[in-house]
Amino acid sequence: IWIITDWAFPNLQGVLDPETFSRFTTDREVFTSIAASVRDVCKQNPDRGVDLILSVSSCIESRDSVVQALGLESLSYLCEADIVDFYTAWKVISKELTDYSIDPMVSNGLCILLRWGAMDAEAYFETSKNLIQTLWSIGTYKKNNAEADRLWIKARGTAFHSLSHYKISLIQDSIPDFWRRNYECFTNEHNLEVLKAMENFQVEIIKFEHINRRRVTTDKRTTVHKFEKLLDVLPQAVFKEKSAHHRLPGAALLTIKFSSEDILREGKSKDLSRVHAAYEQALMEMAESMFISRNIVVALLALHSWKSFVSHWMQAVVTLLDTKESSKLNKPLKAANDIFKILCKCVPVSNPRVAVNITLAIGALCLVVPPTAHLVITSASDFLLKWLLQYEHEHQQWSAAISLGLIFNCFHPTDKKSKLQVIDGLFEVISNADSYLVKGACGLGLGYACQGLLTRADSTSDSDLEATTQFNERASVKEVLHTVTASLVKLCPSSCHSLKKLSICGTFSMEGMEENYDSLDDDPWAIAGLVLGLGNSVVALYRLGAYEDVIEIKNILISWIPDVDSSSVLFDVVNSVSLCMGSCLALPSVIAFCQRVELLNDDLDALFNRYTSLATELLNLKKSETVFQNLLMAICIGAGSLLSGILNDGVHAMKFADVKKFLDSLKYIYTHPYPPLVHLGGMFGAVNAFGAGAGDLTGIGWQSMNSQIKHEKESSLVRGPLLTSPVGETLSTSMLQEIFLLAKDAEDNHIRNYAAWAVSFLRSRWLSENQSLDNDSSQRNSVDSSQSRSFSAESLVWNLSLWLRDLNFEKPGDVVPVNTIATVLKCLTKAPRVPAIDWGVIVRRCMKVEAQIPQKSTNHRDPTLLREECLYFSLAHADHISPLLQFLDDLTDLPRFRRLEMNVQSVLLQYLSHLMKLFSDSRSKKLYEDLAVYFCSHSSSYLDYSSEQRSMLRMSFWKGICKCLVEVVSEETDSFSYLKKCIECLLPLLNLCNDGQPEFVDEWSAAIKCLIVVQKSWPGDMLQVHSTTSLSEGEHVDAARKIIIRARLCFAGCVSALELGNLKTTILSTTADGVWWNVLVEVAAAVYSADNGIKKQWLLDALDIGCVTAHPSTALRFVGLLCGSCCVYMPLLIVNPTNVLSDLPVTLPSFLSSSIWNDLRNSAADKLWLLTTRIYTWAEQLTRGEGLPCHDHIHGSEAENATFLANMLRSTCFAVEDHLAVDKQLKLANLEAL
Repeated sequence: IWIITDWAFPNLQGVLDPETFSRFTTDREVFTSIAASVRDVCKQNPDRGVDLILSVSSCIESRDSVVQALGLESLSYLCEADIVDFYTAWKVISKELTDYSIDPMVSNGLCILLRWGAMDAEAYFETSKNLIQTLWSIGTYKKNNAEADRLWIKARGTAFHSLSHYKISLIQDSIPDFWRRNYECFTNEHNLEVLKAMENFQVEIIKFEHINRRRVTTDKRTTVHKFEKLLDVLPQAVFKEKSAHHRLPGAALLTIKFSSEDILREGKSKDLSRVHAAYEQALMEMAESMFISRNIVVALLALHSWKSFVSHWMQAVVTLLDTKESSKLNKPLKAANDIFKILCKCVPVSNPRVAVNITLAIGALCLVVPPTAHLVITSASDFLLKWLLQYEHEHQQWSAAISLGLIFNCFHPTDKKSKLQVIDGLFEVISNADSYLVKGACGLGLGYACQGLLTRADSTSDSDLEATTQFNERASVKEVLHTVTASLVKLCPSSCHSLKKLSICGTFSMEGMEENYDSLDDDPWAIAGLVLGLGNSVVALYRLGAYEDVIEIKNILISWIPDVDSSSVLFDVVNSVSLCMGSCLALPSVIAFCQRVELLNDDLDALFNRYTSLATELLNLKKSETVFQNLLMAICIGAGSLLSGILNDGVHAMKFADVKKFLDSLKYIYTHPYPPLVHLGGMFGAVNAFGAGAGDLTGIGWQSMNSQIKHEKESSLVRGPLLTSPVGETLSTSMLQEIFLLAKDAEDNHIRNYAAWAVSFLRSRWLSENQSLDNDSSQRNSVDSSQSRSFSAESLVWNLSLWLRDLNFEKPGDVVPVNTIATVLKCLTKAPRVPAIDWGVIVRRCMKVEAQIPQKSTNHRDPTLLREECLYFSLAHADHISPLLQFLDDLTDLPRFRRLEMNVQSVLLQYLSHLMKLFSDSRSKKLYEDLAVYFCSHSSSYLDYSSEQRSMLRMSFWKGICKCLVEVVSEETDSFSYLKKCIECLLPLLNLCNDGQPEFVDEWSAAIKCLIVVQKSWPGDMLQVHSTTSLSEGEHVDAARKIIIRARLCFAGCVSALELGNLKTTILSTTADGVWWNVLVEVAAAVYSADNGIKKQWLLDALDIGCVTAHPSTALRFVGLLCGSCCVYMPLLIVNPTNVLSDLPVTLPSFLSSSIWNDLRNSAADKLWLLTTRIYTWAEQLTRGEGLPCHDHIHGSEAENATFLANMLRSTCFAVEDHLAVDKQLKLANLEAL
């Protein structure tokens, strides 16, 4: 009562007087209620509260914890209003609070009060020091089961909230060893409520650190691992004689630059012919020495090596090209063209071995030429297609098939004719070739080609070109899969059972295709090549949206690798060895891809152990057949690739014992007398385990070989690259040194060749990665300069970053601190800078927490919210941390975006403006094209959501577009047109209810806010409304939607009421049933917001239209809405289709009585009279049965309201009869009620 009526306060003051107060100390309920009343007075009116200061003091002196807490809270309100000086009051009451730690309620009240000590803390340093220590002790209090006590949790949270108001400089002086204690307290806290309170405190610390940071820069990476020294001296160690290059062809292709350094240093264009001659000679020597022997794996290793060779060749030629003759842009094109001509020139004079190598070199050339070299790529494709179709030359066909598959990915996206030719050629040869090896190579080529399909969200093209080529990429993916699987079933009938599980391939049509071929063990690469092609197709399947088929292919490949621990006999089915070979080689890239797109739930340790157990079993069986040599080689190389893919990804930790067992097996293989193929497998398995990526031409499984992940040396787990891991570095370096010595000194030529080749792959990969890191660093120098500044060892940002980096989710029994991780990420999101560590790995690990950890272990927090925090962090720091930018790029790719949780999609949509600042123009264009397809495609997974969820996503999209228009995009940029297309896509999705009301208010609100930002010329183009007389029901709703949008824009002031007026006839001449009633409501609201002249014009025009329209009730309802909103009775009126007409005899005269109608009242009355006579005459005839329902062009649907309308208009005319001419008044008097 006293809050509303001030005279009641003296009575209340008497009740709250300390003397009255003391009489109720024994009655706890009354005592507590009086204390609560004192607190309420101090909160609502501190000026009144100060009159009760003695009562406040009595509360604080009370021994009742609840009353004491209320007294402390009361005093805090008085200090907040600066009516009571905090430090003066504290001096008085501090002696009463010596035992605050006994009760959490008192501690909570005390923390609320101590927050106000921050204002003059520096002036009262010693006292404030004690206050800070008190807050710290309460905030970190964990005795007596305080972690589970809700009251203590509240008190601790309040303590940190109050601490955040004190200067950090004071806090660090007040609390000994503050930086360490704060870090430990924060990272060991798991309660969400306390963490939320700590968040602001940590952010204040981070700001303080940044302001007072040391402006010192660190030097570049100085740590040099022992293996780096070995790799550096490799060329000098293995190529002691220049003429010995051909003895180690693989290593030479990867490491040697065949042009003289002196020539390149002088850079004279006249020496260009000498460089070409040197490389041409090397080409023929290496091609003659490189023995591939119908082995697809060796061919892929060779092609990978030729890629380095032609890259060195191009670099040398570009260096010598005269800049006057050729622009900087055209130099690589000319170099590529010259090299291609030389390669073609060497073909006619070559033997089959050389021809195979040159074919692979042509494929390698297309992989290194710039994307603009369309002519070279097309010419190479045409050349190899001729070879592919020469059935009499097997060596030409199978090598050309592999190269064509890779070249397919180099075509320009619009060059669909060339793509069609390659696909058709591979289809023809795989069907008609007699050679099984050619079939296998074509299968691999088709698998590679699949990765070049569906690279855009919308693969449609120019209609003429589409009609000419008949090239549909979605159909091509399915046809490729069907062709590969059908070929596989023909060659290996036992695979049919597994492949029938693939829904995309139409495998039900395979019935009867199984043919009992004899064993292909003498030519195992036929089946293995097809399996490799099947594995490479998962990328296109994923883009197609066939996620279940991607998972099924992964499972099929795993099933074809026998489990040694099972009771089944190994390889008891014909050609099962070849299936296993292909699966061992294909599976690592499939697993890497599934890891990246979060389609992997397999036990990676068990999968890796399946490889090692199988290798061990084969070694024990001591089978000498060539097919088993090939199998052991495939197992070793595949296992090495799988291991590096898992470890280099940095998300999953492997048992070091399992890794060591595998590496020991490889070591045993290449140090004991085995056939050359087995030695090759052992060495390449080792270097691939170290991250060489030999033979991986797609880059799916490539991960960084550099790592900053912390390991304990004695840890039983290893995560991150083996070569740089303290856990595995000793073993891996020792093995690398052994292979290096074999490359340098081995007597057996095969062993020496393979060892040099393997180490050269590792060297090439290591150098290229470090070079790309250096290039990236130089390109982003201005941004990364801030990142290179050192962080102090006690820096909170530094330590929190390391804590995230070194989190171990694999320890059994540990509860994953999901709350803590999320809060740490929140704090680092607000940090101005973060150290340059493995943020890509860190964020991906955090994103997968809920997939790795049982729900019961996540401390009752929704782990999907952690994924949101990962996004916010990435968005905040992606501009200067490349892995985070790549992470966002992956997430916003349409196939990945489709599978994200709705809340993650919503965050990305709302932050479109931020993404546009991060992405290039071309990437932004693709993003908007993808989103348009996602929301507008009839087959989009977005349609699987409920209508409410879809509306939430669209609302997020509207908000994101709006921010783009405000912050990023101007009308002159290309992005402007992309945004316009997105808006055009979203507009038809704004739903209306049956009565015309917007179905989802928040979505409509976001849409209108966005359209308000758009230039005025836009809505006029997008919101065109045609006559509604001949529209279907769907078009009728679309017209209503557009008019409602226009009306709301007019109400907001960004569209002229005159533009809305152009639609007046359409609006008022359409039946007001269903959605159109809300159109009238929205238009009336818009007109009400316009100036008086517009209102008058609309009313007069509405009356005129009512005299001629087929639906006069529509015009009358609008008149009723407009008059009702403008008259004095507006607050009392009920708005519905009937009431607005019933109220017209009151609302219209009231509106006309306004001064704005002084010169037009008579005109309005005359128009009303004309409308009345029309309706009255029609209704009278209907009543007498003399007229038709559609009389005088009035629609028959209006007949049921004819009498009501006539009587209502008659009453309205009587209300305005003073403004009618005398003759009309007389006629009105003669009208009788019907």
